[in-house]
Amino acid sequence: MRYLKKLAIGVATSLLCLSASAQTLVVGDQSYNAQAVMEAAGVLNDLPYTLEWKQFTAGSPVAEALNVGSLDIGLLGDAPALFLGALGAPIKVIAVGRQSLDGVAILVSKDSPIRSIEDLKGKRAAIWKGSWSQQLLFTALDKAGVPRDSLNLRYLSALDASHALEGGSVDVIATWEPYVTQQERQGARILATADGLIPAQSFIAANAKAIDPKRALISDFLQRLKKAREWTLQNPANTDAYADAWSKRTRANADISRTWFARARTTVEPLSPQAPIQAQMTVDFFASLGLVKAYPAASLFDDSFAASLQPAVAKAQP
Repeated sequence: MRYLKKLAIGVATSLLCLSASAQTLVVGDQSYNAQAVMEAAGVLNDLPYTLEWKQFTAGSPVAEALNVGSLDIGLLGDAPALFLGALGAPIKVIAVGRQSLDGVAILVSKDSPIRSIEDLKGKRAAIWKGSWSQQLLFTALDKAGVPRDSLNLRYLSALDASHALEGGSVDVIATWEPYVTQQERQGARILATADGLIPAQSFIAANAKAIDPKRALISDFLQRLKKAREWTLQNPANTDAYADAWSKRTRANADISRTWFARARTTVEPLSPQAPIQAQMTVDFFASLGLVKAYPAASLFDDSFAASLQPAVAKAQP
């Protein structure tokens, strides 16, 4: 009987692999971030299915590709997914990426007389509308009691904002990595980080129509991505290897990448009860600006992949 049971399990596993091998999982990545870490960690070996990567430079086009069904899953920041969710897009958040909130920050140049958020009144600020940048700056101003309209705002991309700070055409920027590390290398000072101010979540989202037919593939991919992220945290050499692989892919400065990834300590986590609550904070913020309609953010979350991302030690417990 034991032999027959083992044989049945083996046959089922073989059938799953055969079925998966006939399928393709299409993943939307941003600037090779996930692909580089998975390749560096060696977790893409012996895939029982075809993995097709599509690379994007920002989260909004990832969200739109998910919306139209050209991606099965995508990696992106919270705002683009939540904006599409307000429109009833067929997408679901299935996992969360966490990283150090020190990498989302408000900065001033090294010679600036600005020393606190309170000093920003009347100053020139560059932010990207509808992003962590805007959410962080406005939330920090509100907490400090500084009127938002007391600043002269310019709406610039993260790259253009960084150049504007360097050139002196703005006094302050709110941005994220790798621009935080780049600016710090040039002497810029951090006034505040996202820690304690905004959630700054990253999402792994799926096209809703792909979830059931490709559930096994998606679950396998999530497990491999989680394993790769955990590998980078095992020792500094692994983090450096990941940073070097990413820099080679993108032709970025390897030293900046190493500093950035070491600080970020990115993880992949199953959905927790806190994730939709934090998402609701973001929806409510942007709804207050008229950039999105208010809706229950929890409706965008699908926690059916949570078990796939639980620690292996938890599965071994009786």
